[in-house]
Amino acid sequence: MNPFTAIFERFTDGGGESGVGPFECRGCGQAYPVEYHVCPTCGGYSVESEYDPVTSYKDETTG
Repeated sequence: MNPFTAIFERFTDGGGESGVGPFECRGCGQAYPVEYHVCPTCGGYSVESEYDPVTSYKDETTG
């Protein structure tokens, strides 16, 4: 799969549940569609994403 297609699908309805984003607070577990520096729910500073489209990309030329 093309990495741009993977990114597009991740941020559209085809990428998962509606209203849930790729960014999740490590403190309270709340998911957000955008990255926050401070979690609006609990005030934590660890709102991060584990999504990495490059690691799941397999190019036909490299195997």
